[in-house]
Amino acid sequence: MATSSLMIRKQSEDLMQATIKDIERLVLAAASKAAADGAHETSSFTASSDLFGGDSPLDSMDLVALVVDLEEQLHELFDKDITLADERAMSQEVNPFSKIETLTRYIHLLLTER
Repeated sequence: MATSSLMIRKQSEDLMQATIKDIERLVLAAASKAAADGAHETSSFTASSDLFGGDSPLDSMDLVALVVDLEEQLHELFDKDITLADERAMSQEVNPFSKIETLTRYIHLLLTER
């Protein structure tokens, strides 16, 4: 029982240490990988880059690959199952998939929820 309590505390500490900058680096790397895997021109993504639509090099299939990649990485890093593309995401006032920074903030919100 004590071991389980320690594991939960460790996971909670790991999630709290997931800073916006850490998550942003993860999203930037995943976006670059999705663009490269999709054989698109690999442009430099920044926090303010369009993730989908606008000037983004990603198409809808690249976005799906990005979401799956991020969900897998988040599970590996934080041992937390997170669904990024669901009704909750689509009901946000600002679409989490519009820019790198909006997806970063949305992931941070999901990770730090209890």
